[in-house]
Amino acid sequence: MGVGSSAQVLPVDRDDMASCVERLTQLQQKLESAGVWSATEREAVRDALEHSRGVYSMLIEQAPAHRDDLQKLRAELLTDFSRLYESMFLILAKEPGFAEFNTQADRCASNAPQQTPRQETQHLEQLYETGAVSARAPFASLLDAARQKIAGADVSVAPLKKMSRTIEKSLLRPEAERRGEVDGILDVVRGMVTCGSMSELRAALAFFSEADHGWKIVRVKNRFTGERTSGGWADCLLNIVRSDDPHQHICEVQLVHESMLLLRKRLGGHDAYHRYRTADEVLLVISGGADVFAPVRHIPRVSSVLRALGVQGEVDAEPVEGELVTAEPVTAEVVGVQGSSRPGWSAHQNIDMCGQGDVEIIHNWRATHSIEDLQRIVEQKGYSAFTVSSGEPSFDHAALKRFPYQLTAGHCKPITTCCNHPCTIYIWSGGGAAEGPAAEIYKPPGSGATEDGPKLVLTSKGSSSALYFENAAGLHQKGGALLTLRGGNMAVVPRYDYPRDAGEWSYIELGLGPRGMAMRVRLDGEFLVRVHDERVFDIAHWKYKEGNNLVLLRSSTFHPDHTRKAPGGRSFVVNPDGTISPKFAQHLVLGGQQPTFSFVPAESPLVCRFQRAEALAAGKKVPLRLASHPGLAVVQVFDKPREAHHEWHYKTLGIGPASKAVVASRQESFFVDKAGWYVCPSGLKVHKGNHTDLVANRYIHPARIQEEHRKRGEERPLEYEFHADGSVAPASAPHLRLGCSCPPAAAASGKSDGSACCVVS
Repeated sequence: MGVGSSAQVLPVDRDDMASCVERLTQLQQKLESAGVWSATEREAVRDALEHSRGVYSMLIEQAPAHRDDLQKLRAELLTDFSRLYESMFLILAKEPGFAEFNTQADRCASNAPQQTPRQETQHLEQLYETGAVSARAPFASLLDAARQKIAGADVSVAPLKKMSRTIEKSLLRPEAERRGEVDGILDVVRGMVTCGSMSELRAALAFFSEADHGWKIVRVKNRFTGERTSGGWADCLLNIVRSDDPHQHICEVQLVHESMLLLRKRLGGHDAYHRYRTADEVLLVISGGADVFAPVRHIPRVSSVLRALGVQGEVDAEPVEGELVTAEPVTAEVVGVQGSSRPGWSAHQNIDMCGQGDVEIIHNWRATHSIEDLQRIVEQKGYSAFTVSSGEPSFDHAALKRFPYQLTAGHCKPITTCCNHPCTIYIWSGGGAAEGPAAEIYKPPGSGATEDGPKLVLTSKGSSSALYFENAAGLHQKGGALLTLRGGNMAVVPRYDYPRDAGEWSYIELGLGPRGMAMRVRLDGEFLVRVHDERVFDIAHWKYKEGNNLVLLRSSTFHPDHTRKAPGGRSFVVNPDGTISPKFAQHLVLGGQQPTFSFVPAESPLVCRFQRAEALAAGKKVPLRLASHPGLAVVQVFDKPREAHHEWHYKTLGIGPASKAVVASRQESFFVDKAGWYVCPSGLKVHKGNHTDLVANRYIHPARIQEEHRKRGEERPLEYEFHADGSVAPASAPHLRLGCSCPPAAAASGKSDGSACCVVS
């Protein structure tokens, strides 16, 4: 991509990079053979980085003058990929095991740390010499074990990532101040597992997530859920770390379906993708990180290519081969209606009804539709609006929406409150008709994101965690009722705004949160339905057992018969006492999950403050009763200890009645109960939302847990700071506090009818 010459030349192939790339190749070969660099060689690596920095800085500076060439190159290459990959994805989505794979991937993702993983160094030479070199051999051994365990899989270990590409990636970051930092490069050590079916891929995922092999998953990037690359490629990336690696070097495993891989090879392999990727990266840099460049579309003949590859299954209709069609770029500010003069429409940027009202999804819409085409569909079908991507991170679909009221921009929320995906929502002034008084006054709830709060679960009828709804009778009415709790200030709310996908299903977990976030719900036959988007309540996996959670669910293919499937875990009855039961397990009712004792932000109202804080800080043994939550205390969720990794006993901590308070004290910087068990973050990881346990070595070796603590270095997971206000903070993360998922106001009510859902006996 030589700026000033041809947009077809890659940066690493420029004449002024040739000697640098050659030297980097020699240095990398030396490291891989000897395992170490000399001081002179390390200096040579740093010199190569500085030389590259000058070349790439010049390229970035001059790139705006070649924007059109870059855009054309990107678009032509992109569309070679996207249409074929999209068609292949639709075939894979119908495979047995597809939904199960995505469900398992979601579970793995939820068990991984929620913060973005980073390498422990920002320096190129350290990333390779101390990190990659030490991780390479154990990683190869892991993949050898995978090869033996995963039937039918093709397992390969790639060479170390070329330093020239690592430099390129680090210097083409949109954030100018971070160019050259390599802590975000997570695939220097990498491998691929290729399987012939989604069921085999599920087995591969199980190996890496469940086997006792000494590695842990720190991130799951599942692109089989619909959030594929801009080119349409789908796979599942696992970032993993060896538990005993002193450098904690992050490696990558790519789980790939062989049909996708075969298609990529047919499209020209890695070189074509590298040219597209580099054009894409440069465009993102000069646009400040926003993907505002619409593609130049050239539709390939999909069916013929797929059949030539021997792919079986239904593919979409054959597109017509034709001339290049140039789409206008999205402007920084939308005024009126983009690309259309149709009356009755308005366009609004970076606000949305995120995850609400979706009735139809058109994937890869730019290949088949214009903005005006989408407007006609909305008008003809009586919908309210549609949302499309207009920035980075991008999404390739158009979400068509319908509401039982006239949608306005005032109903929408900024994207910063939900998904943070730049977008444009097009609203039709003729969309949405009020039906009755309830619809006329109803407004969709604001952000109900309460992932720190307790989940909505099944519990025994008559238990202290059962929920009693004040508007239960109103659920039978056409307009429904707000799902608020009797006698308190809480309600059933979504735990996050933006839906998640699992195969055919789009779902949102349900929980308990502030009354002002209450959803309007109606009982439609045997289905509990959220009024504004027709999502239904669903019992996870249809298992009728205490503690199982509930979600809002809808078929992502928009088959109403699939969403409203009965009889089963979407069937409910409203009881005369204001509780709600599964139709086929009426000994159970909806209830509130026992709140966790976990890490929350220091400014959160969920921070726990202890009654006898001064005595606790002084090292005295005191019951952990809460001044912040009157009547409640830190308690053990279960009495009998459980075993982990053959060496540890643990008892999970939660919030419950003051009469069951754990007795504990401060010992130096540690927090221990009266039996000497340590208050320990789950997995020895300090991060927002992580819960705590009481932990002891099952062989009564008190020093062992402190040994594990010291291995974590600066993270110091077992050390705490005791503050005068009665709160306790992890020593390595003063922005956090020990807290719970129960708002103080709800706890203080002390209701026995379920309004104080945190009180668990």
